[in-house]
Amino acid sequence: MGFSIAIGMGLCIFIQVMLNVVAAIVFLIMGRRELVKSFFISAAVLVPVGFFTWLILLSIYG
Repeated sequence: MGFSIAIGMGLCIFIQVMLNVVAAIVFLIMGRRELVKSFFISAAVLVPVGFFTWLILLSIYG
């Protein structure tokens, strides 16, 4: 049960990063540079924070 929680959380983090990247690309195509920067920064911050959170969950439940 606990291991699947860690795997599910890792999948949610991955999906959120990919959605941020897709949104940034869409706004880049639309020409809204301020939103592009925001979504890329959000994705860049979420990758290390999400990865270490996932590692902590994996060490607790795995």
